[in-house]
Amino acid sequence: MEADLIMEHDLGTGYKIHLDEPVIVSMAAPGETRWGRHQFVRLSRYPEDKILLRFHAGADSVTAYGEDEPAFLSADSGHTWTPYEGEGFPATGSSFAVFNDEFLCVPHAVPFNVKAAGLNLPEPVGTFFSYRNVNLYRADQCAEAIQTHLNRQVCTRWHPETAEWVNEYLSWDSRHRLVWIAQGEEVDRVSGTWTEHAPIQLDGELLYADYRASYLMDDESVPQGCGVACMVSMDNGRTWQKRATIVGPNGIPGSVSNMTEPVLALDVNKNLVCVIRRADQEQKSLLITFSKDKGQTWEGLRPLDELGPFGVFPSLVSLDCGLLGLSYGRPGVHLTFSLDGTGHSWDKPITILPGDRDLLSTKTDGYTDLIPIGPDEFLLAYTDFETKDEMGRLRKAVLVRRVWISRSTGGVI
Repeated sequence: MEADLIMEHDLGTGYKIHLDEPVIVSMAAPGETRWGRHQFVRLSRYPEDKILLRFHAGADSVTAYGEDEPAFLSADSGHTWTPYEGEGFPATGSSFAVFNDEFLCVPHAVPFNVKAAGLNLPEPVGTFFSYRNVNLYRADQCAEAIQTHLNRQVCTRWHPETAEWVNEYLSWDSRHRLVWIAQGEEVDRVSGTWTEHAPIQLDGELLYADYRASYLMDDESVPQGCGVACMVSMDNGRTWQKRATIVGPNGIPGSVSNMTEPVLALDVNKNLVCVIRRADQEQKSLLITFSKDKGQTWEGLRPLDELGPFGVFPSLVSLDCGLLGLSYGRPGVHLTFSLDGTGHSWDKPITILPGDRDLLSTKTDGYTDLIPIGPDEFLLAYTDFETKDEMGRLRKAVLVRRVWISRSTGGVI
């Protein structure tokens, strides 16, 4: 065990955190520095106790949504990875375990091209800025083809009886829904939604925090930016309804922020924890909020200032040993733990990969993902833009590390 151990952290509270040496899953071509390529890594469950890893390979743009993504499978808890092209499995999207031993993949939605379809848009009902100007339209005022694109989305389901992936459709709530269209090179493209993290299984329901589908606020006003909604499915992922607004763009008094990239987890008491990114070009700390009633109401919203004034694509892992782990980045990659498993307090962050606040697009994209592989261990996936190959060249690399926890007094938990 000690041979491959390269990092150890004593939290001073009875726990030690250990990180094994990174495993290189994939490297970009030498000289590849374009933003979006070999970035945005994701881990997910796959049938037969395997783990799926995927990452983005194209431009960071709506126009690239739906393009093929590289895929790798691990059958040994992340020690080794094999390139994967599964029969019947979509070329994009992650695989998530749902009820009845089934798995669901919701591919990245190919945007609907309004201009190519010869359609006109109604007058926008609002606009906001997120890297570029974004216009908002009421979905119920748009052409039927646009509404169908938003509400009837292709997905793929794995059935244990046949061990095959079968295409089907899912429906995403269209009540009070808004169509968002970014201006510039993405103009006329209507994007759908998809699952970036695994939905939470709780008392027969699937719960998911979504920001890609925009909705009117609870008072039916038009939002001034991206908000986050708690979505629920009561039929194992076939239809999804909006249960509640988790937070709107003006969730913090006196501030308007685009609330994006949320992640849900169950705490040690089986209540919901949601961590949210709230930054575009600006750097702002992550947000956290909690629900004790299966996502119907949310409370305790606050910035996680103690973790630093930044944070993109956070990931949460709830461990059977009682700890809650959180990873995030840009600049760098960081890992922290809620030692009581509730998410209300967090230990001092561990820097996995340092970054540069003045050069945010270098070193790493800061996107991370976590997946448990045991009661006291999990995998951490991230990118390192300065990994050396066998010839000493710096290359973008997708890395996976095993993180495990022991008691300071000796022995694994």
